[in-house]
Amino acid sequence: MNSQYSELLGLRKMIDINRSAFLLPTKTFRRMTILLTINHSPDTSQHKIAQKTNLSSAMVNSYIRKLTAEGIVTVSSRNNRDCNYQLTELGKEELTTLLMGYSAEIVQFYAQAKNEISTRIAALINGTRRVRLVLYGASETCELVMRALDNFPQVEVAAIVDSVPQKQGEAFNGFIVQKPESIPQLQPDCVLITSYAKQDEIYNATKHLETSGIKVRQLTTV
Repeated sequence: MNSQYSELLGLRKMIDINRSAFLLPTKTFRRMTILLTINHSPDTSQHKIAQKTNLSSAMVNSYIRKLTAEGIVTVSSRNNRDCNYQLTELGKEELTTLLMGYSAEIVQFYAQAKNEISTRIAALINGTRRVRLVLYGASETCELVMRALDNFPQVEVAAIVDSVPQKQGEAFNGFIVQKPESIPQLQPDCVLITSYAKQDEIYNATKHLETSGIKVRQLTTV
């Protein structure tokens, strides 16, 4: 499982998306991904569509049949093995509508996740005194945390650290990502783990810092 997907799964656990049409593996989402793939690669095979959409070939075949019957997709054979798929005008209209709905849900999802993270940060700082934080994990979740921290002027982000060598020394949201070994020298009040993909691993690697008075907290346990 890649880290970006793990981050998304972690954020999903924090908010209620049971009524989502796109952020759960619904028929609406599958339909959109198949139409999008055809739109980008009309000469591709059903097998390739399955690979790009993470669906089974049998499922893709079922959707293609339905989409063809509805006049959403046209299919023309080039030979016994290959087909060419095209979106009809009706198909292009449906894809546009689906993408607009998908975008709207992503915005709502972002706002919900940001609000939930703000609530957890408020519980973490517990008052108005200044708090010096190190964020551990240069990830999508970290970006959300930094946007939420805009509402907490008493919080100072001392640094962003990450254990992945490829990220160290790179720019990330106005910071240069540092090695975790630099945490003691930064003298933070707290290390906030901003990676869902490796939160337990990071916690186990940093909990020894608490013996020197540096708190280590996960967003899921704040």
